[in-house]
Amino acid sequence: MKWIAETPFTGVRENGMPQGVLVRVGVPRRSGRTAWACPVQITGVVKQRLVYGEDALQVLCLAIEFVGNTLYSQRRQGLQLQLPTGHSVPLYAYFRLREMRRRLERFAQARGRRRSKRPPNKPLERTGKARRSAPIR
Repeated sequence: MKWIAETPFTGVRENGMPQGVLVRVGVPRRSGRTAWACPVQITGVVKQRLVYGEDALQVLCLAIEFVGNTLYSQRRQGLQLQLPTGHSVPLYAYFRLREMRRRLERFAQARGRRRSKRPPNKPLERTGKARRSAPIR
């Protein structure tokens, strides 16, 4: 199996026991006449599996999205990922689109709550005649 991306992390569960977590995304390849498949592996979290899509680019994007969704889900269940240096892994640094969508949804919800408290906009009133500027010479 040829991997195009591979990153090692240390996973720490609530019991405090560290475990190696290796995230891998493979090379997209044809699967049948029209479908494409991309192998994904997250050791210690999920077994290796194939993600399917319509073309090579789509299946690669879906595979990376699968990795992000899986790691976010595991974080909610208590898995803390650390870099080899011991620093905590900011998942948003790897999966920005997912984080941006979450932040935009939060912003829209907050804006919707504020909107009802704001007075409605009123049209501007005209005050006198409009003046013409002097011609440029």
